[in-house]
Amino acid sequence: MNNAVGLDEHIGELLGRLDSLQHLAEALQAGSKQLGGTVATLAGVTQVALDASQRVALNAPILVSTANAMTQVGAAAEQVVAPLPERLTQVRLGVMELRFRIALAQLHNDMVINFALENLDGFAPPEGFLYVPLLCYALADDVEAVSAGLEGAQQVLTDVGRHVESAGASLGQFQKFLSAWRIQVPKYGVSAQLGPLVGPIDEQLHRSHEELSALRELAKACVDEARPFDRVPMEEILGRINHASRHLISENYDHTQAVFNSLGLAMPRGVR
Repeated sequence: MNNAVGLDEHIGELLGRLDSLQHLAEALQAGSKQLGGTVATLAGVTQVALDASQRVALNAPILVSTANAMTQVGAAAEQVVAPLPERLTQVRLGVMELRFRIALAQLHNDMVINFALENLDGFAPPEGFLYVPLLCYALADDVEAVSAGLEGAQQVLTDVGRHVESAGASLGQFQKFLSAWRIQVPKYGVSAQLGPLVGPIDEQLHRSHEELSALRELAKACVDEARPFDRVPMEEILGRINHASRHLISENYDHTQAVFNSLGLAMPRGVR
């Protein structure tokens, strides 16, 4: 009984972690979509700047090369960010599946607790304890699946974090080219033609940096929540429950088999 209650506490803690991870993954997915839209807008504005720079290429040829570099770097950042929402959808769905497995494990453990209470009260059927080892097998399978799932989620989220940092590096490089382009506009006397484009580019770049900073924090929090959990304590508890149930089986097997025979039922497989 105490073992099953202790296992229930571990399961509840793990459920809490999965709930937190699901909320974080959803926030990260929404943030990555928003960043993708902002970076796409930045790339569009930069393309306008490149087109405008080409119209003054005779007076300021260096503006074309600088704007072209900005366009390429912005496109690179867009390509890095674009796949993130879909990958995070997979993480979110995976966490939902893990949460279902843990909820199922909680149900299995509740059945063990209920049997223990019925046994203490003298209401448990003589054949009931035969199913406890089977429940232990199911619990162990649930724990293993969740452990593997969390490790997989952590790997994906770590990869997402690397993509976020890569996008940040691209935006940092973009900012350097933008600074050079901004200086060149008045230097070559084309402020009237290109000056109005500086503000929109600055605005989108500033927004990108803010959204990127928020994504960094979310990605770090997600990786922390998806860290592998120590399954040894749960496995030790399962081992003790399994051992106790098999001890009961060995003491009452003949009587229970007679009950099953009288009912015309087959004994459960894999319990002896």
